Amino acid sequence: NELDVRFPNQRVRLYGPPPGSPGFELFTKAILGAQGSSRGDYARSGDGSELVQGVASDTGALGYLGFAYMDQNRDKLNAVGVDADDGCVKPSRTTIQSGEYGPLARPLFMYVSEGALRGEPGRALVETMLSRQQELTEAALLAPLSPQQVESERERLGVPLGP
Repeated sequence: NELDVRFPNQRVRLYGPPPGSPGFELFTKAILGAQGSSRGDYARSGDGSELVQGVASDTGALGYLGFAYMDQNRDKLNAVGVDADDGCVKPSRTTIQSGEYGPLARPLFMYVSEGALRGEPGRALVETMLSRQQELTEAALLAPLSPQQVESERERLGVPLGP
């Protein structure tokens, strides 16, 4: 109720990844504005499943974790929207792919040299990555590219899309 008098008088318990982890660094910089400025009185875990369990089992909990863990547990968790001065946006595959989810969505890049793209092994690797990106990103607990993003990269790199 310190945040809003309409809220119950209940302790808020916090959950998140440990300092030094990519999620911690992203959240700290994007939300708090500077690395190293996060408070330390929260339950830490590098295991997203443990964070889900902690938040889901604690009525007064608030936590941050990777999108895939939240997405897989929508029946147990409520996503909190982020307002990056364009209105409040909740995380979803669409808002992450479009960049609307703002400061808490970040792309993952794969770099391939031009020389590698000219050779068969390099082209085959990129073709495989693009054609299987949906299953590969989901297996890695990441949000996949949209079909338009895949097509754009395929065209930009001049790589055919395999089966």
